[in-house]
Amino acid sequence: MTICVAGIYQDRRDSFIITACDKKVSMLGGWFSAEDAATKLIRIHPDWVAMISGELSPMVPIVDLIKQKILNIQEITPRPFALVCSDAYREERKHIIENEVLVDFEIDSYTDFRALRSSNRELFDEIAKKIQEREEGWSLLIAGFDKDGQPHLFVISERGKIQYCDITGFAAIGSGQWRALVELSTFRFNRHLSLTEATYGVMTAKYAAESASGVGESTIIAFLKPKQKGFVEFPEDEELDFRWNYWKNLPRIPEGYERDIESGLKKVRKLLKPLVSETSEPKP
Repeated sequence: MTICVAGIYQDRRDSFIITACDKKVSMLGGWFSAEDAATKLIRIHPDWVAMISGELSPMVPIVDLIKQKILNIQEITPRPFALVCSDAYREERKHIIENEVLVDFEIDSYTDFRALRSSNRELFDEIAKKIQEREEGWSLLIAGFDKDGQPHLFVISERGKIQYCDITGFAAIGSGQWRALVELSTFRFNRHLSLTEATYGVMTAKYAAESASGVGESTIIAFLKPKQKGFVEFPEDEELDFRWNYWKNLPRIPEGYERDIESGLKKVRKLLKPLVSETSEPKP
């Protein structure tokens, strides 16, 4: 349970990827969580990072395998890289399922689980449902730059599915995913906003996602740039706390709209009045 958000900013001179995530982690199948416990932004290559959602335990081996597979690649091409990430997910997925799910049913291997499809379909379906429930929270948001410095985003989710996000210019994963995506869509986020607007859009998407189950209030905002070692974080939590409170207390109806709406309602009432009179029952 978490929220990770990324958005692309680009102009004629610069390209950035703006990221935001909480620092809350869940453990023991979601029965326990801790705030301010971990950074969910992991460097996997000089120009690429992975953001992780859900329980950390199953995601660690997937990220480690991705790192191994790309260790000696100097310049990454986005689509082949996405396929490498998907392959790593699917390869490690079987071992994770054995460790996270099948052990509870005293089944030794993923192959033995698949054999139940013919020998014991009822048990197979029961286990498959458990796997689906656990895997819903396993996602990676991959962000980075190709050899020409062009920014790219894609998501790896259940069963290794790939979602390419370059055209929209933003992506989100975690339990707060849908709330963040709605916020970014409503904000009309795109890569050609000013850097101030783009940063604000990503920030508010994270803040909006806090209404979802399991999303922590602590926030990391980080900026990625091509050929830059590490990433740069937005200044101090105190400033972020101030901005969160400012956003939270913004008026739900913008200044001036209430007056304009009331003016429109007066016209509506005038139009409705004769209709109500015509359709109303005559008094006895």
